[in-house]
Amino acid sequence: MHKVAFASIWIFIFTIPWQSVVMVPGIGTFSRALGIPVAAIGLFAVLYSQKIRFHTFHLLMVVFFIWASLTYFWSINQDSSKVAIFTYAQLAVMVWLVYQYSTKVKEVHALMHAFVLGALIAICSTIYSYLSGASVAYQRYAASGFDANDMAVIIALSIPMAWYISLNLENKYAITFYRLFPLAALFGILVTASRAGFIVAMIATTYILTTYYFMSFRSRLFVLLAGIVVVIAAFPYLPIESFARLETIGTSISQADIGSRVAIWQAGLAYLSNSTFFGLGSLWGIGAGSFRYAVVPYLGGEYAPHNVYLSILVELGAIAFLMFLTILMYSVKNAMQMPRLQRNLWLTLLAIWSVAAFTLNIEWRKETWLLFALLTAHTAVMKNAESST
Repeated sequence: MHKVAFASIWIFIFTIPWQSVVMVPGIGTFSRALGIPVAAIGLFAVLYSQKIRFHTFHLLMVVFFIWASLTYFWSINQDSSKVAIFTYAQLAVMVWLVYQYSTKVKEVHALMHAFVLGALIAICSTIYSYLSGASVAYQRYAASGFDANDMAVIIALSIPMAWYISLNLENKYAITFYRLFPLAALFGILVTASRAGFIVAMIATTYILTTYYFMSFRSRLFVLLAGIVVVIAAFPYLPIESFARLETIGTSISQADIGSRVAIWQAGLAYLSNSTFFGLGSLWGIGAGSFRYAVVPYLGGEYAPHNVYLSILVELGAIAFLMFLTILMYSVKNAMQMPRLQRNLWLTLLAIWSVAAFTLNIEWRKETWLLFALLTAHTAVMKNAESST
């Protein structure tokens, strides 16, 4: 049953990067629809084997999710809170299942394979949208059903994973595939014209530089030459409009605009400061999923927070904000305890996520909690491997 459950989880993770490309009526994304049978298989396998695994990380996660659920009782929009709470419950099950069935290093690697291959589908869909002229905004492209910024971050997360996988393979064709993957990923990010995506893509490529120590001279030369050839071949097809938008990164930051996000952030903080729930509004928050309704009096309409940290602070309060920071710091601590190659991988991935979180709402995204789940599982299996030697 372990193999059946693991296979179902592998398929589920494979769908996450392109989940919105296929929508299931009445349910939502394809991965959400798939999550129901995957959870059922996983739970049945646990009952069959009568073995269950937990990690300290799960305790931190559950406490955070319980607090998020409690905010329903004082939420300014309980319907939105219901949706958010249900989403968090699903994410909690996903995180636990990944850990439950990742008992070996090769199994964690296999799940990374799943995410990277799923990201390849997303990249191909993004490039197809570009070639067919199906933009999600003016001269910006993404896989069907995705926001360009979200798509860029998902692709960026796959770059370090793909490179790490290439360093743990023996088949030369597979190695070549995974080492050329970052070039396709960077092309996909460029056509999204996402400024946040471009920044995190640059962070992602730093992992490649840190691994040159682990590569032979022949491999280094191949990567360099292959990169030059692919860039020269692809350059004529890169959209000029994307470069024009990316050039505005410095201006957007210096003018404290950041795609009109600053005004939204100020409105959210203003509402929080005026909250009077027992005089402790900033501690309790305004309710999970309710940010967009809080800014209506200030902006005249509903707007997403476009910032994970502010979203958690406003919706769930300072108490939950500290809980979430604890989860982040605990994840960093786990990464720091790993060998150099794995440590650099996870610190890079956490850096990508942390930077992207400043301009995106990804606290309730599957890729966010999958990242934490894989890190937790990888830490555990690496420790077990070291203790058994």
